[in-house]
Amino acid sequence: MVTLQQIAFHAGCSLATVSRVLKGEGTASDEMVRRVRRAAAELGYRPRSPASAGGRNRPVVGVLVPSVPNPVFAASLAGIQHRLQAAKHGVLIAQSNYDPGSETAAVAALLEQRPTGLILTLCNAETSQALSAALPPTVLLNNRPVARFPAAVTVDNHRAGYEITRCILQHRHSPLPEPVEGRSTRSFC
Repeated sequence: MVTLQQIAFHAGCSLATVSRVLKGEGTASDEMVRRVRRAAAELGYRPRSPASAGGRNRPVVGVLVPSVPNPVFAASLAGIQHRLQAAKHGVLIAQSNYDPGSETAAVAALLEQRPTGLILTLCNAETSQALSAALPPTVLLNNRPVARFPAAVTVDNHRAGYEITRCILQHRHSPLPEPVEGRSTRSFC
């Protein structure tokens, strides 16, 4: 999160000048207004939203998924929310509807709420380069790690398929008979 002090240092002016320029109150030369606004933009400063300006009681984490109704993401969201609530954090949820073009806008909307962290499921790997450089700590969910986001939680479906096939071949399985009512099928692996 970019502070007003960082902007003041970057622009070479006082904290009071940065505050006046960003609030649009008081006086400052046109040159100083340009320097402060340029410094704020270069550092990725985002003004507080009205909700956060009023002083939120607890920190929040923003979560982006392609689809909330998808059972995979619904289960992930339930686990994320459960753990964050236990840690006294709120959860902000956005969905991209599997539209790579919507991902950047959805992350921008989450960032307006000034989250302490982000959990992102990106449909398009190129979205990671389009995101602002000034992000809070970010973890990818159901994506492989990339240079920009080395923290990632994912499932190796290729490896899982290999292990399932290996198990079946190792035990020389044939198709299981149809289950009989009242009986369950056995697991061999």
